[in-house]
Amino acid sequence: MPTDIRTALLEIIERSIELVKYHAIWYELVHPDNQLQYETILKDYEEFFKSTAHAHFQAIAVTVYQLFENRKKKDTKSFPYLIDLLEPKDHVFTEKLREMIEANKSVLGKLFSIRNKVYAHRNATSCPKDIFIKAQVSPGTMTTILALVEQILSLLTEKVGIESGFNMRILLLQKADRARADLIRIIRTLQETPSNKGIQADAAEPWPGDAHVEPPKQ
Repeated sequence: MPTDIRTALLEIIERSIELVKYHAIWYELVHPDNQLQYETILKDYEEFFKSTAHAHFQAIAVTVYQLFENRKKKDTKSFPYLIDLLEPKDHVFTEKLREMIEANKSVLGKLFSIRNKVYAHRNATSCPKDIFIKAQVSPGTMTTILALVEQILSLLTEKVGIESGFNMRILLLQKADRARADLIRIIRTLQETPSNKGIQADAAEPWPGDAHVEPPKQ
């Protein structure tokens, strides 16, 4: 395989690993069962954990767009870019990948809309809340997209000869589990630490930046 395919795929692997870690942390923070379990800590450190969940959701939207961006100029590295590079080598294989992406176009479009109208740009005619409501992103949406990333990445890494599809799926799972475990360890450490409620910033006047968009919940 040409060096540029291998090099580009290695970058896509790195972005995919980051994606599964972002999702693991976001989901752990916003899942209703976990919010009950961590209720005291999430309230004691409310601004930090709200911002953390929001930042990870934003990272998910941006990274998913990066992975599936299909520019006519072909000047960005993404799954469609790699598929185009592999096209002359194996048309049947690349057509299979294109069909997988096309079958999930509407699901991907939900995060694309949020990325384009809320995070990369601010839509002039709609507020972020309305854009989130219209997109209707749910945990199920995330599960579908993460599964698609895993399937395509596993097929590509095996095709190019970087790693077997099975080992790539295991790697993604391990990275997500470790990120989730690190978050749980942080929360449990805080649970065992005396509350720092007495140490608060002077917030007599609300700052406009506080009105951020909440990530979607179940």
